[in-house]
Formats: sequence, C-alpha cells, structure tokens
Amino acid sequence: MTPRALVPACRLTVTVLNRSRWKHTPLYVEILTRAKRYGLRNATVLRAVEGFGADGVVGTARVLGLGDRAPLMLVMTDEEPRISGFLDELDPLMEIESMVVERVHQVVVSVPGAGQQMQERA
Repeated sequence: MTPRALVPACRLTVTVLNRSRWKHTPLYVEILTRAKRYGLRNATVLRAVEGFGADGVVGTARVLGLGDRAPLMLVMTDEEPRISGFLDELDPLMEIESMVVERVHQVVVSVPGAGQQMQERA
C-alpha cells in the first residue's frame, strides 16, 4: 500500500465564463499558464454544465443554450502562503466571476521520485 498523509493546504477556486478572453487568449488558459509559471502544486480546469453569476443570467452548455456564458472553474491547491501570493498574479482587469479561498487538508501520496520534484519546486 502507498503511504499517505493529510497535510494542511489551501484551495483557490476561480470561476470565469467560457467566452472570457485575456489579450486574445481564453482567460482560463491564461490563469492556468500563470499558475504553472508561479509553481503552484496543481491546477485543474472544470467545465460546468450550467450556472449563473451576480448578474443572474444562466449560462448553459446545452446545444441551443448560452454556451459562451457557461462557467468554467479553475481549482488550484498549494500551501496557503503560495495561494495568497498567486492572487497577486491575477490582473484586476481580468473578467473573473468569483474567487473562493478555502483551508483544506490535502491527501499526499508518497510516489517514488516525487520528493525530487518537490525539492526542485522549492
């Protein structure tokens, strides 16, 4: 069995619209690129089926729906100081619908060679 440990971590969830752009690049791609460049532990982009923001307009991924308004969520986890520092990498002019920061516990699985990657990241 692979050894596991629970460690304190922080999760940042950023919600953007499918149509949102940053200098001709999809906004979710720009945020994901910045997270990788900053060295966050992990990041994932999830496409929502349906949702709405503060404006109350429902975006949907249905065939005849408002697909360009369908929400995308970027979920990133790392240590709290790294997530806090990464927030400064997000430009205030980006069309971000919402951001949520949560304290969580991350399950860390010991994988051969992972220690070397973590040392290189630090």
